[in-house]
Amino acid sequence: MERIIRQIENQDGSAILIAVVTLLMLTVLGLAAIRNTGMELQIAGNSKIYQRNLYAAEGAGQEAARRIENATDTELEGLTPDWLNSHTIDITDPAAWTIGVGGDSQAAEFDNGTNVIRFAATDNGIAPGSSLVATSSTKLHAFTIYGNSIQNSGDATLESGYRKRF
Repeated sequence: MERIIRQIENQDGSAILIAVVTLLMLTVLGLAAIRNTGMELQIAGNSKIYQRNLYAAEGAGQEAARRIENATDTELEGLTPDWLNSHTIDITDPAAWTIGVGGDSQAAEFDNGTNVIRFAATDNGIAPGSSLVATSSTKLHAFTIYGNSIQNSGDATLESGYRKRF
């Protein structure tokens, strides 16, 4: 009986057991932190790509507004620029953003030849209520401007309104 009690009171090796369990818990916490950090880096990278595409699409829309503002009345009345359309663009259709035959968009000047930043616009006709102005012989036209950017496996499309009297 005395021998059994001595073996129970003997605590040789308990420090190693506590150290191993503590190291195991710290290893699990470290691995969880590494995994969480990797996920956070992916989120930050995706946010950066989205912001870059959003700002590029906004810039393309501003380019379209600048071109509408600088266009002559006869150009706007005849809808002569290829990117200015009298019909509604289906912006969900990627073919609507192609440049050239059947395409309804134009690459922005700051595109640097990559053809991934484009703009388009539709003439929605005379803005509601503007024809009631009796003192002006010109009509206020409403335009819908679209900017589109596809870069780094991401994309953004921006739609805004614009009005010009001619």
